Amino acid sequence: MHECHVELSKDLWAREEAAGRAYELGNGMSDTYNRICRSYTAGTEDPSDAWKEAFGPGRIERLKKLLDDLQSRLNSAGVAVVRRHLDLWRDAVSERIPAADAPPELEGVRNGLRRQTVIWRQLLAGDKEPEAYLDSEARADLRGDLRDLVWSRCRLWVLPAAAVLFALMFFLPQLRDWYERSLLETGIASAVLAVAGAVGITKGSMLLTVRTRAKQWSELLWNRAVAERVGVETLVLDDVLPAPATEPGSLAAIGARVRHGVRKSITSLPGPVAPTPRQGTST
Repeated sequence: MHECHVELSKDLWAREEAAGRAYELGNGMSDTYNRICRSYTAGTEDPSDAWKEAFGPGRIERLKKLLDDLQSRLNSAGVAVVRRHLDLWRDAVSERIPAADAPPELEGVRNGLRRQTVIWRQLLAGDKEPEAYLDSEARADLRGDLRDLVWSRCRLWVLPAAAVLFALMFFLPQLRDWYERSLLETGIASAVLAVAGAVGITKGSMLLTVRTRAKQWSELLWNRAVAERVGVETLVLDDVLPAPATEPGSLAAIGARVRHGVRKSITSLPGPVAPTPRQGTST
């Protein structure tokens, strides 16, 4: 089987470099789950070592490089989400497994990690649009994320723009008088307009350029906000590797255990979940 895989990889690389990269990327994503799962069942490798190897810095960087090389052939928003996920998984595996002194249970691998790799495949192959992972609540949060992103980009220019507008309004009468006395009388204004017309600079072309740039800028911000929100909604890291708490009896630790237990119980139920009665109240 290994020899067949090697020969197929060589043949694809020889025929088309992009096909070889795609085959390597697909196998790398698949092995992220398969190798770890085999370490639990086959017993040929320690599960902790399998986790560290699968999400080691060198292997993750190789997967990210393949994503970059194939970005034009893959879903661009999906590539951004998967890249971010790989970084988060790499950091969490190196920190949380040693802190827990044991790898996660096999059930978490079969459910959580497998679901994560399926999501990655859907995002990269375009089987499912990134926005399809967002429910109504997540879409509402997306609008807030977009506002925050626009503000973070524009806040540095608010005061300078306000100062320029204030100066323009304050000195507008003086500028108009200077324009009428100096430029119009000397004919410089006519020469400037003639040159502008000769090179095709018109009011309409300037407005079109501004609208085009503004549209491109807004699309880039929207795509970034979507990628960040989809990345949050599709990440199952905490379900597989819960974040360790420094104090076992702290509120943060109790809350983390409660949230993890609620998620696990909800995902195991076949139908809608009835509301849980509050403690201390009678049903």
